[in-house]
Amino acid sequence: MRRTLIFGLFLGILSVHPLRATNPDDIDFRLGPVKDSYSYQIGEPIEFELLYSSESQKKYQGSWTTPRPELQAVTLQISPTEGVVDLRVLRQSLAFAGSILSSIGYLSSEPYKQKLEITDWYRFQKPGRYSLTVTSNAVWRVKSANEGGGKEPVTLSSNVAEFEILPADPSWESQEISDASHGSGSPVTRLL
Repeated sequence: MRRTLIFGLFLGILSVHPLRATNPDDIDFRLGPVKDSYSYQIGEPIEFELLYSSESQKKYQGSWTTPRPELQAVTLQISPTEGVVDLRVLRQSLAFAGSILSSIGYLSSEPYKQKLEITDWYRFQKPGRYSLTVTSNAVWRVKSANEGGGKEPVTLSSNVAEFEILPADPSWESQEISDASHGSGSPVTRLL
């Protein structure tokens, strides 16, 4: 009897799908790397790109602001979380100040692209394979006059993108420090 109950619970857990928003059929929301490689050094900038498009003309609008952790229009989910520092948790007590530039526009068949720097959200402290998904609240459906006008929020979920954080490489780190000291490389602060 006990084995049957445990087996039934196991099957029940396997059949539960993760709670995830379903994108409207006429919106394409994708996530992909900016560079051709899916491997990064610890401390290296990790850039991905969000692409929003729709074949439905003038049905959806978006608020286009560079994705930042403090704005919360775009949310990242990293898995596994072991060996990953969530920088948003560290910044919770800090105030955000500054101006935000954004624009509003309709989605079209030509993808709207936004760059996303993962290292603004997370710091990777150990090598391994990671997966990333993005949820966006930057898009809404424009309601018709018959519907009373206004806008209806749309929550979009991206595809899963996988990438690898490589073991520490002293020669890469030395080159980064050398490039930074000569003013020709990426910021050395990412290594610290």
